[in-house]
Amino acid sequence: MRVSRGSQSSIISRDKNGTDKAMTEKLLLAYQTDLSQLKVETMSKENPIASIQFMTKIQAEADSKREVNQEFLAV
Repeated sequence: MRVSRGSQSSIISRDKNGTDKAMTEKLLLAYQTDLSQLKVETMSKENPIASIQFMTKIQAEADSKREVNQEFLAV
């Protein structure tokens, strides 16, 4: 999962092995519930303060490789 707030973005979980699957599923369910209860009027008047991206296993692996490459280039 990746959480973004403004121009800042952080990976909060790269659960490639599925060990945190229950926690991820609970968070996704809570997010979906909150989003489904959000009214169009509210969405059009207010800007979101954060976003959550639920990454696939392939996305998490690609992100990890990108980080390793950036660290290697920084040295």
